[in-house]
Amino acid sequence: MSSTAHPPTQRFPNEVLSLICEDVSSTETFWALCRTSRTLFVIAQPMLYRCVRLDGRRMSTVRNWSRTVSKYEYLAKCVQSLSLTLPELALLDPRDVQKVFTTLRKCVNLEEIEVWSSSPTPCLLPDAPFPRLTKLRTPHFRLDNDLHQFLRSHPTIRMLELLPRTSDLIPEVWMTFFNSRPTELLPGLVAFSGSEDTLPLNHGLQRIAFEPVSNNVVLLHGYAATLTTLNIVLPRLDASQVPSSFASSAATHLPALVHFAIVERQIRLPSDAVTVDQPPSAFVAPFSSLETFTLMSRTIDFFPPGFALYACDTEEGISDLALGTLNASATLNRVVIGYQVSPNKEWTCTATRGAASTRLEKGMDFEAVSMFWV
Repeated sequence: MSSTAHPPTQRFPNEVLSLICEDVSSTETFWALCRTSRTLFVIAQPMLYRCVRLDGRRMSTVRNWSRTVSKYEYLAKCVQSLSLTLPELALLDPRDVQKVFTTLRKCVNLEEIEVWSSSPTPCLLPDAPFPRLTKLRTPHFRLDNDLHQFLRSHPTIRMLELLPRTSDLIPEVWMTFFNSRPTELLPGLVAFSGSEDTLPLNHGLQRIAFEPVSNNVVLLHGYAATLTTLNIVLPRLDASQVPSSFASSAATHLPALVHFAIVERQIRLPSDAVTVDQPPSAFVAPFSSLETFTLMSRTIDFFPPGFALYACDTEEGISDLALGTLNASATLNRVVIGYQVSPNKEWTCTATRGAASTRLEKGMDFEAVSMFWV
């Protein structure tokens, strides 16, 4: 053989190539694999369509996806998870709604559906069965009859997110739902995110995310035996609703908590007042089973009695706060502290048991650290 001859091309069994593709998590990598060879295209394309994330994308992208999936029904059957963003109702073309409905009806193997919008809208889900559906996130859908009927048609749902708050009168049919027995509706429901007025009262929920009206969680006492994950998500914390009050109430009424988070959503403006509260190290110790604690603050500073204010606008200050919280509890494995330094600067500090140091990152992304959907 000539020294200049090319070695024979290495051919891997399809089973090996499938294992390689199964280990891919990035959409860009899947697209690259699809362009590499015909064999990889056949293997990688169905995996590419398994998890479809169109949230935050323009409607033109949603239309393109709908056209492709409608044309190739084998791809529709591959879709297991779908997340998309729809424009507000006044800007939504009815023809686009029909296209999305038509496409969704073909995605018969959907297990997860997430639909987002910039404002409350009527239910925009098709009247079609998804026998494998276990997760539904529709935080912008109004509590109308169509959404109620959709839930009744999908008893497999285990994780549900509804409108976090509503000023509208809750329809009677929904009040019946919230007071129903698990044997009557959503028997497998274990996780609920929504308004405190819409909590399913008779389900043994393991995970709850809600926006409390008061400064305590006494109304959750009925879930004391089952609740392991609690997210308190508020637009704004202030002197009437401080982290220490929520934590004290949770430690008393929810002894089984393993994951606890308090999150402030709205950006603090320079004119907004700042409230001082105890540091988390002063209120995590009473929890007997807590493994993760997350606090994302925009208007709260922390002042341990007899000591100087934690300088959370410095790397050293926020690191000290996170480590102090971790060391205050023998059961904690991870503490995440998010802090708004200024309207244009946020950061997140993570302290992990056994790690040599804390990790500081730009921004505050609660979805990335929340234990609610994992």
